[in-house]
Amino acid sequence: MSDAGAAIEALAGRLGSLAARDVPLGPLTTYGAGGRAALLATVDDADQLAAVARARRELAPDLPVLVVGLGSNLLVADEGFDGLAVVLGTGLAEVAIEGTTVRAGGRAKLPVVARRCAGAGLRGFEWAAGVPGSIGGAVRMNAGVPEAEMSDHLARVRVVDLASGEDGVVAAADLDLGYRRSSLRDDQVVVWAELDLVPGDG
Repeated sequence: MSDAGAAIEALAGRLGSLAARDVPLGPLTTYGAGGRAALLATVDDADQLAAVARARRELAPDLPVLVVGLGSNLLVADEGFDGLAVVLGTGLAEVAIEGTTVRAGGRAKLPVVARRCAGAGLRGFEWAAGVPGSIGGAVRMNAGVPEAEMSDHLARVRVVDLASGEDGVVAAADLDLGYRRSSLRDDQVVVWAELDLVPGDG
């Protein structure tokens, strides 16, 4: 058995019901095409995500990792992905609004968050109503339109690092947000993001 195969076996054993072997990735993308992931973990909360991060760090630190998100900007090769793919479950798609602060899970769909904000009488995120993708992906690439982008109202994010296992809150000012980029790596997962919006019709 190869080193990668042994690492996948060890990870699968540690993660148990959180992970499945040899899973097609095509159905998880908007393109509907692509090969299989050697191992796919689905997490519904930050604790499960942290458990995956710890297991990878301890058992398979060199195993490639792919965060799937909503698959709206993801092309998977026909030969598949010989590593660990991580999917955020619906538990990480919740949206909570308190005053002018909006906390949206990393899996939350941008149009859903935009509608919730507008329904709560908040302005500043209406640009996302027609943008596909998730909050997590939008933070990572500082998604936007010509008139606005995530960094305009992003306050802070909670990030789990799949390489180090670290779990912490990072201020938006520390993300080096620029045009369609941030300092977040591919193996750093946004658990939630907080937006500071303003009262008004969205």
